[in-house]
Amino acid sequence: MPPPPSLPLPPGSRCRATSPPAPPRSARRSTRRTGSSSTAGAPPTKRICSSSVATNRETTPSRSSSSTRSSRRPRRRCKSWPRSLVDMPLASPLRALLPAFLVVAALSPVASAQRALTDIPVPDPAAELAAMEVAEGYEVNLFAADPAICKPLQINFDPRGRLWVSSSSVYPQLRPGEIPDDTVTVLDDTDGDGVADRSEVFATGLHMPTAVLPGDGGCYVANATEMLHLADTDGDGRADTRRTILSGFGTEDTHHLIHTFRWGVDSRLYFNQSIYIHSHVETPSGVHRLNGGGMWRFRPATLDLAVFARGWVNPWGHAIDPWGRSLVTDGAGGEGINLGFPGAASFTAIGTPRILHGMNPGSPKLCGLEILSGAHLPDDAQGTLVTHDFRANRVCRYRLTESGSGFESEKLPDLIRSSRVDFRPIDVKMGPDGAIYIADWYNPIIQHGEVDFRDDRRDRTHGRIWRVTAKGRPLVPRYDATKLSNGELIDGLTADGWARDAARRVLVERGIDEVGPDLDTWASAARRAAPGTAGYHRGLERRCLELLWLRQGLDDGSTAAIDGALLARVLGSPDSRARAAAARVVVDWADRLGTPGAGPASSPGPIDLLAPTVDDEVAAVRLEGVRALAAVGTRVGATPADSKLAAALALHVVDHPRDDALDYAVWLSARELQGAWLPAVLAGSFDDGGKLARVLFAIRAAEATAASGWMIDRWRSGAVTGTELDMLIDAIALLGDAGHQQSVFGFVSDPATPAVRAATVLGQQVEAHRKRRVVPEGDLKGLARLVASPEPALAAAAIDAAGLWQVAEAADGLGEIAADPGRDLAVRQGAIRALGNLPGSAAHESLARVAGAAATPEPILAAALSALVGRSLDDASTLTAAWLATGPGDGAIHEVMRAFLGARGAADRLAQALATTTLAPATARTALQDVTAAGRPEPGLTAVLEGAAAAAGGRTTTAEERAWILARVALGADAGRGRELYRRENLRCVACHRIDRDGGRVGPNLTAIGSAAQPDYLLDSLLDPAKNVKEGYGSLVVVTADGQVTSGIPVSRSDTELVLRDSLDKEVRLQLADIEEEAPGTSLMPAGLVDGLSAEDLADLVRYLSALGR
Repeated sequence: MPPPPSLPLPPGSRCRATSPPAPPRSARRSTRRTGSSSTAGAPPTKRICSSSVATNRETTPSRSSSSTRSSRRPRRRCKSWPRSLVDMPLASPLRALLPAFLVVAALSPVASAQRALTDIPVPDPAAELAAMEVAEGYEVNLFAADPAICKPLQINFDPRGRLWVSSSSVYPQLRPGEIPDDTVTVLDDTDGDGVADRSEVFATGLHMPTAVLPGDGGCYVANATEMLHLADTDGDGRADTRRTILSGFGTEDTHHLIHTFRWGVDSRLYFNQSIYIHSHVETPSGVHRLNGGGMWRFRPATLDLAVFARGWVNPWGHAIDPWGRSLVTDGAGGEGINLGFPGAASFTAIGTPRILHGMNPGSPKLCGLEILSGAHLPDDAQGTLVTHDFRANRVCRYRLTESGSGFESEKLPDLIRSSRVDFRPIDVKMGPDGAIYIADWYNPIIQHGEVDFRDDRRDRTHGRIWRVTAKGRPLVPRYDATKLSNGELIDGLTADGWARDAARRVLVERGIDEVGPDLDTWASAARRAAPGTAGYHRGLERRCLELLWLRQGLDDGSTAAIDGALLARVLGSPDSRARAAAARVVVDWADRLGTPGAGPASSPGPIDLLAPTVDDEVAAVRLEGVRALAAVGTRVGATPADSKLAAALALHVVDHPRDDALDYAVWLSARELQGAWLPAVLAGSFDDGGKLARVLFAIRAAEATAASGWMIDRWRSGAVTGTELDMLIDAIALLGDAGHQQSVFGFVSDPATPAVRAATVLGQQVEAHRKRRVVPEGDLKGLARLVASPEPALAAAAIDAAGLWQVAEAADGLGEIAADPGRDLAVRQGAIRALGNLPGSAAHESLARVAGAAATPEPILAAALSALVGRSLDDASTLTAAWLATGPGDGAIHEVMRAFLGARGAADRLAQALATTTLAPATARTALQDVTAAGRPEPGLTAVLEGAAAAAGGRTTTAEERAWILARVALGADAGRGRELYRRENLRCVACHRIDRDGGRVGPNLTAIGSAAQPDYLLDSLLDPAKNVKEGYGSLVVVTADGQVTSGIPVSRSDTELVLRDSLDKEVRLQLADIEEEAPGTSLMPAGLVDGLSAEDLADLVRYLSALGR
């Protein structure tokens, strides 16, 4: 269908996007070339108008707050600049005075720091282009900008070569009484000069459309809690029907709404959601849920919906390589490129005790992702990835190399760097001409929860689409894929980028009836072209795979729609990438494979087809095979025999080398298939191929305590030897009940058992206690001997076990170790911790002796006082108050204070003891840091410590001092000295925050904080850490049944365990069964850390932080 003609404006109509008449063609293309310091000509300005609003002739009620809009109401227009002083042209005399005005305003005590102290660039595309540093061999030009578009959120090309843009001017939140009127716009470059000359507003009245994807006669749109389909039925270029396809997606946080729509190679619609969203989506097959971040897989024709992968914080990037492998970026994570596959769980995934990590640990937060390809780009760009460090105003590049079951990722030099804080690239797509198109959200403010929703510095009207081309290389001729024949489109399935995706999309939308005969002809020829036959070449492997994917996309649910013979051909391909990809197709067709007449020829069943994949020589094939077997074995309708066979085959992977991703894949599959293999194992009917290691792997993966009796029987049979015997004993130590643990302890305490081996097994028993609170039955006195073992690893494990199992007989030995100055410091501290758990007076007396000894080193004394907190609050409080009066070191104070704050009621008892004690103000301030970092109120202790700290006066920052600090930052405070301050041990910045790969993970990564946060926000965060808590870093306060109180940042939560990261950057694992109370806490960053800094110091520190990432 040809594009609708541009309509003249009727009298009295309002132009949605107005601009001056187009300049002469020679001036229409403003280009930033490598090494250039200026632009060639003015920014392109084309008249892009639209005269009427789309009508919703078919509207389905939705749960979003957006409403159906009347076609008679005038459409809201995107505002054009200039609108204020900062928006004036560069030549304006007032503009020239602006820097001086800002300085004067900054020094004025009545100035608004939020407004006057921020360098807001002029929203001039030409100036933004001039500020770009472009990689050698490339150039950039402006494809489209406001007012034709405003605030682009996602871009996608359709098969006609037009660019669809979703935009929102109401983000991050509607104002009271405001009616959402966000848009989807279609851009087109009809004359091929690289600049959009046609803009049609396809839809209005949307509410934060975070994604748009053309397809099925219109487009799919993410509209707050809904997925909509908007269609144009009369060909006027405007949506006139609106259907709610899915609803029930979470809306807890507006930049975590569903987003990142993309068609997969299987013609499914993939989309993401982020960490704070909780979705409960009802479909004909039931309610599907995803709590937290992850990726969905959806088939619009049947409404089949499933969670594809889980985790990440804010995954706003998803690309699929030519072999169907998903790659993901996280806009709030720090691990670069991530591999996605069915069932993968990454950082933040809820309900799993194990996660996968990205390929670039320590990477900046990345948004958007595209794989470069096509004849226009040079050879060294082919297959490389483009994404955005939007905080640091950069367009980044990566190169992947296949490694094991996944990839290794290498960071390449940036494609674009900008010196402007408002350049915010967030999405990228390859265009039909072979160029790279980048959506620039354009905003000096990108913080969400940390910066006020109403902050006037937020830009709500501007936006750009930039176009990157390779200099001196011809563009790819553009065409309209909808006008090609089926044969031409099928031939184009092996092309690059847009051409391949457009061909597949058009063919799928034409349907099986129209495309089927042509597809059968091509598939028949491809099936016959096996290696060794005349005319065969390696390119046929890709063609066969593409034809298989096309058949998958055209599948109408009938048995005749599938092609079992083609599937078998691809599963046997000499190209491992094709074999791996075909495994996923088996899952979709599982219920129809093995049926007589399935496709052009009958085929084996799904499990038979997948059987070779788990022993494939290539790890990536084994990964896809094991995940496919898990899906086939757990699908609705699978017979018990099929499920058991699928489990047995899946465990073949255990025989082969495994990297982390492959090990995770078989671990997850064993857990999912537990209902099939575990009863068979216990009944003696499971086929493990004579390899006990397979079953032991599955038992440990599933944490199948029900199998401990079976394992004990195998051990006692004497039939298991060698490495398998070691694996068996380790598994019993980890999963056995109290009686079985006694048998294992007998093995550990047997003098004939090598000490190193005993240490390993005892370590497993300690882990079992931490996870399940299981203690061996019977006599444990032998542990006293192991505590004194000369083998350090065994002694350390025995010390831990003595404390956890509360073996009173070990008290004397532990006391000797604790008091022995010749022992390693860490061993002495471990013994003290163990004594703190032991019953009886002997342990208490040992601790009291250590705490009261005059020559006790401070770290040992701090450990003893901390241990006493759990035994006698009276003794611990009295001794600690006296000790604090001596002015101990900060590290020791922190350790003891954390012990008091970690025990229910202990803080109040310490406050009573301190009421009659004189503390140095510095000691009180140090102790106060721990109280504030605990994340919960302790009014009694806070009052006592604040009173002592006030003797030396605390920091009170006035509005005048704050304005002075920010002015000094703007005028050139010393960033080098600020770096030295940042690294001071007493400020604890490095302990909690990471810059690049250096530092802790308790607080937000600061690698690019300067490009994301304004100086006033940074200063506020230093002075009052609880004022603005970064998303994902709010603490959780947990009270367990034993009275222990733990505060930390939630890391993960499974069905049995909660993992917190405490203020020491250590992971604390808590069993859900032991938790009595949970409550949200405050920031773990202690208040008062910067009280000792002068105004000049603070200015230098803020200057350093504000320069990071710029």
